[in-house]
Amino acid sequence: SRLEAIRSVALRMFVNEGYQAVSLRQLAEHAGLQAGSLYHYIESKQCLLFEFIEEHEYHLLHCVSKTPLPRFDPRSALGHYLGAYLRFALPRRQWHILSTRESYCLEPVRREKIEGLRARQAQLLKDIIALGIAGKRFQVDDLNITVATVRAMLDGVVLGPLSNDFRTEVLIKDVQRRPEAARQLDSIAAADGQVPGRVHAGALGENHSVREQRLGN
Repeated sequence: SRLEAIRSVALRMFVNEGYQAVSLRQLAEHAGLQAGSLYHYIESKQCLLFEFIEEHEYHLLHCVSKTPLPRFDPRSALGHYLGAYLRFALPRRQWHILSTRESYCLEPVRREKIEGLRARQAQLLKDIIALGIAGKRFQVDDLNITVATVRAMLDGVVLGPLSNDFRTEVLIKDVQRRPEAARQLDSIAAADGQVPGRVHAGALGENHSVREQRLGN
């Protein structure tokens, strides 16, 4: 439809050039319309930006919400959260880039709504890690900082450079193994009967994104 064509052009321009650098006249020109005709399809540039970001954050919340805590031990629940986040965000990198980089351009009321959606995403992760702490499976220095650090790692994976032949599921498995294999969380997923893993606030900062990595079979 014409609306979807406009949205596609707007998304590409907002991501590539920055929201503030794109005028409605430029958007109309790239969409093959007169500037005044845009208002038959969109209310404003601000509304369009908000729709993009709200849709993305809402659906991301829906995806990570599919990890019911009672069904999994904390280690499995954490792996499911990481996998759900990346399976949704990686194929939608443009939306994720826009949401991450341009949400500051939203009007205060709209930005507050987006921050509310993100807070709910973070709370789910916090509940998983807190469950692990309560069960003596995880040990962290600071729960809030750990949650923020894990989310920063996930965003780094989505936003960082990826090789042309990367495979989503291989990448997800790599991230899910990081708590043990790469010590990104200093053995947060410690095995039963062993000393619980200790998470340091800065542990994820060293390799929080997959950069120039070729993922094989």
